[in-house]
Amino acid sequence: MKPNPTAEAAFETVVETHLLCHGYKALSRNGFDRALALFSQEALAFILGTQAKALAKLEQLLGKITCE
Repeated sequence: MKPNPTAEAAFETVVETHLLCHGYKALSRNGFDRALALFSQEALAFILGTQAKALAKLEQLLGKITCE
């Protein structure tokens, strides 16, 4: 059976291919936290790398935050 080119799966494949060809990286499904609906380690790595001032304030309250 030939896949329907207008199906959602075909659209998702086009979007994924475009993103992967333009700098995005594929992630393993194993790292996805369903309860939070995100990739926790990726989100934390982004925050650690881009939000230095806010992170410093947060660490004053909570202690050192790491991406482990």
